[in-house]
Amino acid sequence: MAHDENLTAQELPNYIKERGGIGKITATKEEEESNKNIKEHKEAKTQMLKKILQANAKSAQTIVQVDDQFVLNTVVEGKKEGMFEFAVCVNPGGNERRVVRFFKVNQATESQLLNLISEASMPDDLEAMQEKLDVLREKLGITSGWGMKPGDKGYQPSGLPAINSAVQPEVMLNAPQSTTVGGVTIHQPA
Repeated sequence: MAHDENLTAQELPNYIKERGGIGKITATKEEEESNKNIKEHKEAKTQMLKKILQANAKSAQTIVQVDDQFVLNTVVEGKKEGMFEFAVCVNPGGNERRVVRFFKVNQATESQLLNLISEASMPDDLEAMQEKLDVLREKLGITSGWGMKPGDKGYQPSGLPAINSAVQPEVMLNAPQSTTVGGVTIHQPA
């Protein structure tokens, strides 16, 4: 600990005394590490929720067209706007929901709201959630956009032809040496 805090030999006794002894210092360090891990996991859950919401948006059946006069922009100058908009609805009873107002919020507020939602609605097993997201994306035909980024399973840059992993090696041997995609010719060495 003394090394981590850059303490001199003279400062060490006071440091230990101020923090309630060596046992408390160790517990505090372990608590900090645990809190850091919990925070990172919550952030990962929130990011997973964002990806799931974006994928679900592709096939959403409830599409609302709203005049800008009904969208309140709460993002103050100098803050970055979040990617999602939020709606305030009233439930007069039963299954009916009445949308009262839409809100644009900054990224920090968006993260707080999505964090609350992810904690209330998502399991902690992010690997299982990622597998489900991969299946959802495949079913919806999502290969780019809708929250998908390079490195995600099934990602294909938009505008490029799909790569089919089922192509036989013999076919690849006879493939053309150049191809044109979107006005750009790509030459492959022989």
